Order: sequence, then C-alpha cells, then structure tokens
Amino acid sequence: MRSWFKFFAWQLPLALIVIELGVELVGFGLSGVTLHRHNVDDLAYSVAHDRHPYKVVLLGDSITHNVAHKYRIGDVDEVADLTTHAFAGLPSSLFLLKRYLESGHRPSHVVIAASRDVFTQPIDKGNFDYYVATTFTRPYEREFLGKYYPGYVDYRWKPAALSVTTKVGEPLFSLLRHPGDQIWIGPDLPSKSPVLDQFPNDRIDQAVVDQKIAQQLSLTPEAREILMRMCSLSRQYGFKLHVIFAPLPPSVHATLAQQGKLTALNNSVKQVFEAAGADVTLDDASDQESYLSFDRDLIHIKGLGWEQKFAVQLADYIHGYDDGSSGRFDGEDLARPNVSTHAIQSISMMSR
Repeated sequence: MRSWFKFFAWQLPLALIVIELGVELVGFGLSGVTLHRHNVDDLAYSVAHDRHPYKVVLLGDSITHNVAHKYRIGDVDEVADLTTHAFAGLPSSLFLLKRYLESGHRPSHVVIAASRDVFTQPIDKGNFDYYVATTFTRPYEREFLGKYYPGYVDYRWKPAALSVTTKVGEPLFSLLRHPGDQIWIGPDLPSKSPVLDQFPNDRIDQAVVDQKIAQQLSLTPEAREILMRMCSLSRQYGFKLHVIFAPLPPSVHATLAQQGKLTALNNSVKQVFEAAGADVTLDDASDQESYLSFDRDLIHIKGLGWEQKFAVQLADYIHGYDDGSSGRFDGEDLARPNVSTHAIQSISMMSR
C-alpha cells in the first residue's frame, strides 16, 4: 500500500508536472512560428510580403474563391485574390484588407464578391477559432473579435498540454509547409465563350430550394460594422469599394425578388454606405447573367464552363469600374423578377 500511495501521491503528480512544463516550454518556443494550416493563414502572411502593385483587391467567400483559384480574374498582375470562404467570413476579409493596406499597397478598387449569406447569416462557431481567431491575433484584430464576436472567442490562457494541437502540432506542421510569399494567381485564363456544362442526371431537391427561399436576409450587426470599417478604409487609403452579390439559381432569385427580400437587403446595405458617406457600387451577378448549374447546396456554381462564365463576368465588372460602365445601386431592385419556366426547371443540382 505504501508503494501505491507513494506513486499516486508523489510520483504521478510530479511526472505530470514535468510533462506539462516540457510541453509548455515547447509551446513557448513555437509561439513565434507563422501558421500555415490553410489558405487563410497563407493569405495573412502573403499580403504583407507580395510586392506586386495590384490594381484591384478581390474579396469574397468560397463561391468566388472556387472560380478565382482556377481562373485568372482580369489582366496579369491586375487582381490580388484575397478570397476565403464562409468559415472565415467577413472578419477575415476585413483583416486581410487592412493588413494588405498597412503593408504599403495602394489598390484603386476593392471588390467584395460573395453570397448574401456572409452578410446575413451568423458565422460558424465550430470553425471560428481555426480560421479566424488563431490566424488574426494582432491587437486591433483581437479587440474587434472580442467586441463583435464575444460568444466566439476565448482569450483566456490555457496550458499548452490542454491545447497541444494548437500550440505544438500546428506550429510544427507549419514549419514543414511554407507556401511562399506570393498571393495565389489562377493558373488559367477563362474562355470568353465557355462550353456550359450539362448534368442531365442531376435532380432538383425541392426541400433545399424551399430552405433557401425561407432564409432570412437581414444584415447582421457585425456585417454592418465590417462594411462601415471598409468604407472608412476606402476614404483613408483612396480606393473605390464595390460589392457584387454572387449568382443564385434563377428560381430562387426570382422568388426572393418577388418577396421583396432582395430589395430589403439592398436598401440595408445602401443605408450603411450612406451613413458612412461612401460612394460604393452594388451589383447582382444574377441581374446580368443566368446561372443554371449549382451544386446540391444551391451555393456553389457547378461545372467548369459555368465557373468560367462567372470569372469573365467578374473581369467585366472590374474593367468597367474605370470607364464607368459598371452598374451603380440606385435604390431599385437589382433582381430580374421575370425568369422563364425553362430556366427555372433547368437548374442543375448534385444528387446525394
């Protein structure tokens, strides 16, 4: 019994203390390692090291990222692709843009091309720490997240032994993976007349359509604040700010327009711009082009041809900003309410 008592009373606690101190020392030694776990980490690093004089900064979620990662938007060295995804959300776009500007870059235009979801839906809590809180750790970033995402972040100190993955595993992985200093550029040029993919075996899931239509489209308080701060940055650094809502399936777009949800959201965004005293253009990709092929989630464009079509449309928008041909929000509904029955029935969605 004495040996067991000695083990549990002294030896085991002492061993645990020694292990904890060892892990803590390793974690402290790795605390200065730049994380390279995913594309948001990579962008947070490259915006301060890529010295190309890009004229346009492109921000957005995975809809735009999937396109811009494959196809070059605009001319050579014209567009800095800082698109991320919904798990990183608008906070990452704001922080990436601010870091980019503070590094000495002076773009003429900043374009937010994203789905309405990132403006109207709460960001996912489960991935917030991995994609946002541990990537953006500068004082003003932590202050912003603590104020506008108080239920998402926990800045209390935790022993390294209780967060080995974050404090030891991920820094060690990042030492092995270094993607370079340059912002990613899509390797291919999109065709101006792409072959639009057909998926005859796909079927429409009406439940997904109904869910999309029933979704609330109210600007979240944090999205409002982020847009205000981007407007402030546009005045400080002298760039023009533009917002482009990503494509929606024609049936969803038409129904939301008929319900007045698109107009209501447009007016909410317009009020932010007016309050900020900023001259910002607001466009709707579905107002200019019809996209008939989407994955089953009704979010992502499906098919290389359709993705190229969106890449060309984005490039047209960007080139139109200098010659004044791009549409400007005037308070009217940007949606096209009249969509043909054939177009509605032709929406492609991936089967489960």
